[in-house]
Amino acid sequence: MEVSNTIITQIMNTVRNIEQVVGKSIQYDGQNFNVSHYSLDGMMVTLHTNKGSKSFLKSNLESELAKMQVGEKSLMQSTTEYEIFGMIESNRNVDMRHVKKLSRAISNNNLLHLNPIIVDGFRRVIDGQHRLEAAKLLKLPIYYIIDNGVGKTDIAALNSNKKNWSLDDYVKFHTKEGKPGFKELSNFVNLYPGIPVSSALVLVSAGGKRDTSAIREGRVDVSNIDQGEEIAEFLMWLKQYYERAYSESVAQVVKLMFNAEGFEVELLKKKIEDQPRSLVKCINRKQYREMFLDIYNYKLSVNRLTL
Repeated sequence: MEVSNTIITQIMNTVRNIEQVVGKSIQYDGQNFNVSHYSLDGMMVTLHTNKGSKSFLKSNLESELAKMQVGEKSLMQSTTEYEIFGMIESNRNVDMRHVKKLSRAISNNNLLHLNPIIVDGFRRVIDGQHRLEAAKLLKLPIYYIIDNGVGKTDIAALNSNKKNWSLDDYVKFHTKEGKPGFKELSNFVNLYPGIPVSSALVLVSAGGKRDTSAIREGRVDVSNIDQGEEIAEFLMWLKQYYERAYSESVAQVVKLMFNAEGFEVELLKKKIEDQPRSLVKCINRKQYREMFLDIYNYKLSVNRLTL
């Protein structure tokens, strides 16, 4: 029996109508549902929702769909049934170090409800797989939004369009919020504009380390700021001879030299002026330490510096 074009058109329109419901929030029979996907079986069509399934005769589907109030976006939901989510193979691998880092942050201040993960109509994670793993680790509800309009081709676009906060952003934020020490750090950075925040943190802190986790949380150590300014002045002088003078590794090594017994900054300057070609590119702090020590101790038989 030949099927007329009119019937084919009606079938295709019905399928398109179903597709428009998938991934959306609908109101039906006075209840709110979130539709994850649909299936066709013989004379029946079934909508799979967060509250179970709803089945209709194909012949009645268009009229049933007409009764539904469909939201433009899915409602945010939450669950601890982590197994309902799937992963997309082409997505980046889960970095457990990042998961543990997120877990610590969430333990201190759980804001998962403000940053739900995005999943497609089959609940495959498009954006937020690290947040999902952190929620699993902590046994906390994960918040999610189903959007059938996105797929695996959107993964790269979603990540490339994100701009994470830099150290500068955190410093500006906490300075405006009046957190202790941040005004002093901001003044230091403004006084020496070429020195990045990462190196500035090495100079102004007692421990000489860049504690980015503390910066994000609004804590900073500026107890060494007086000596930090002295070292920063030297680094500005060094910049005329060495383009990497403001790097974090150089800041760490120079700070060690300033704290070493018997160190004379004017002697180091003279040695650098006499042999500027001894300043070469290094790949780690150990190499920087060896380079600056070799320059300082050149032709010294006594009062040689050790770090």
